[in-house]
Amino acid sequence: WYDSKSNRWGFACCESTKRAGPGCVAVQSDAEAGKAEEQKEEPKLEWRSRDEFETSEGFVAHASMYFARRWLELLRDGTLAARADALDPEVKKALLSEAAAKEAIRAVK
Repeated sequence: WYDSKSNRWGFACCESTKRAGPGCVAVQSDAEAGKAEEQKEEPKLEWRSRDEFETSEGFVAHASMYFARRWLELLRDGTLAARADALDPEVKKALLSEAAAKEAIRAVK
């Protein structure tokens, strides 16, 4: 943004030419943004069959999100922990990690 009255470049969002002035838009850290995202309650995702999608890509995207969100649900309700003893230790470590489940959901989005 250019202020023709003062012949200076500035910020279009607040039409200010002062660099050290207060910010006009609240800035959120990555950690704060992640917490806000986690606190959002998303509607329950229902399984949809392949024939409900025009493309295989659409079905794969749906299935990936369904499995990632289901993973987090089963982790939180204790189902995975109760059945994880038979798994390879490295698989068990990843599967029982809430951080890994949340990362999978973010990646699929």
